[in-house]
Amino acid sequence: MTNWPWPMGGVQNWFEDLWDWISTAAVDAVSIVSDWIWDSIDWLKARVDESFTAITGLIGDTWDKIDTALEAGWATITTAVDNENYKLDTKILHSDAGVAGKMNYRDVTFVAPRVVGANVDFDVIRSFINETDATITVKEIGIVCADGEYSKFFLVLRDVVTPETVEAGYTLTVTYTLRTTV
Repeated sequence: MTNWPWPMGGVQNWFEDLWDWISTAAVDAVSIVSDWIWDSIDWLKARVDESFTAITGLIGDTWDKIDTALEAGWATITTAVDNENYKLDTKILHSDAGVAGKMNYRDVTFVAPRVVGANVDFDVIRSFINETDATITVKEIGIVCADGEYSKFFLVLRDVVTPETVEAGYTLTVTYTLRTTV
C-alpha cells in the first residue's frame, strides 16, 4: 500500500525504511556467510592442491624407482628365449649423461586399454635415446617389474629380436602390446 494519508505517511515511511534496513541486513548477513564459505572453499582448495602436489611428487619418485619397468638389453646375446630364463643376457645401462655404451631411458607410457575386435589391448611404450657418439646394437628387450619395496626385480617379458642398430643421436622406441581375449 502506498501514499498513505497524513499523518499515516510518516508510518508508511517508517515501515519502508524498516523494510529497506531488513533487506540490506539480510543481504549483508548472507554476504558475510557467503564470504566465510568461499574463504573456506579457497582454503580447502589450497590444501587439496598441496596434497596433489605432494602425491604427485611421491608418484614421480615411485616412477623413478621403477624406471626400469621396461628394459632393453643389447650387446652379445647367446641365450635363446626360454621359459626358465628370467634375466636379460646383457642389459645396456641407463645414463642421462651420454656415457659410452649406455642409453638414456625415457619415461614409460601406458596407453589405456582398448577393445580391438574380440581382444583388449594394453600398450606399454618406452623410448631409449643413444646420446653417445657410437652406434649401439639392440638384440633383446624385456619388461621388468619391481616388488613393492624395490628390493627385487622380475623379468616378466623377454624377447630376443633381430639386431637393431641405434645410431648416435637417434631414438629407439619399444612398444609392447599386451593382449587378452574378451
